[in-house]
Amino acid sequence: MDSKHTFIANIYSFFLCIISFILLIMLHYNTSSYLLIFLCSMLVISGLFFLYCICNNIRNALSQNTSFIRDQLTQLYTLQGFMIKTDQKHHTSYSSGTAFYIAMDIKRFRMINERYGTDTGNAILQKISDILKLCFPKHAVIGRLHSDIFIIYVSHTTKEKVIQKLILAATKMRSEKPLNMEPSFGICAADTLLSVKTEIHCAQTALEEAKKNDSYLYKEFTDDMRKQIRLSMDIEQDMYYALEHKQFNIYMQPKYSIITGQIVGAESLVRWVHPQKGLIYPDNFIPLFEHNGFIR
Repeated sequence: MDSKHTFIANIYSFFLCIISFILLIMLHYNTSSYLLIFLCSMLVISGLFFLYCICNNIRNALSQNTSFIRDQLTQLYTLQGFMIKTDQKHHTSYSSGTAFYIAMDIKRFRMINERYGTDTGNAILQKISDILKLCFPKHAVIGRLHSDIFIIYVSHTTKEKVIQKLILAATKMRSEKPLNMEPSFGICAADTLLSVKTEIHCAQTALEEAKKNDSYLYKEFTDDMRKQIRLSMDIEQDMYYALEHKQFNIYMQPKYSIITGQIVGAESLVRWVHPQKGLIYPDNFIPLFEHNGFIR
């Protein structure tokens, strides 16, 4: 209930109490029946309005709760709704390899938004929602995390059947005119020992690998990817400590002039000398630091 409705409801509650009090007095003194009928009518009207305010409050609360778990554009689950809906299913016992998390997005979707406008972009997102609901079984949980990133949880199936669903969905998206949508997918087999949030992250990691090559429709989350995630988490956890304790060493690589043979400059190179992991090369930490804003 907004502040306006709350204020009016409080006024009517006060008014209701006053009328009730007056009615009790008049009944005690056997006052005119016409006045009693009028006051009773006012009491009923006030009570009905107060009931309306309560119902309106409940309706608004339900609406806010729905917007929390449902994406208003596609009517799919939001991230919060997806995690709530999936959590119970995720921890239900099932045979290994029969449940999967699938992350999806559309290649170069930002260019579509910039060229055709957000209205067209929103229409595409709604169409993607319809295609995913059509291609996956009714018991699947489908959500839109943000922008064009979608997430799907499907159980009681096999990897082969999941891949068939992805091919079917991709075929339908590509056939949409005039914008032949090109999706990418990341697949992660569900593991009850992991949280839903972690599973989503794993599926998105596989999705990022699929997006690196236009020839890939999908990529599966592998042990190598899991090791890379753990390495990235370890590096991110250690980076501030490493900076404070001067574990980053700068090396200057000289540049020579071919003509004179003299040094004309130098290129700075950074190496991380980790006390446990040893020498860590820039390829293993520079991209991560740029991504999380540690360096710009």
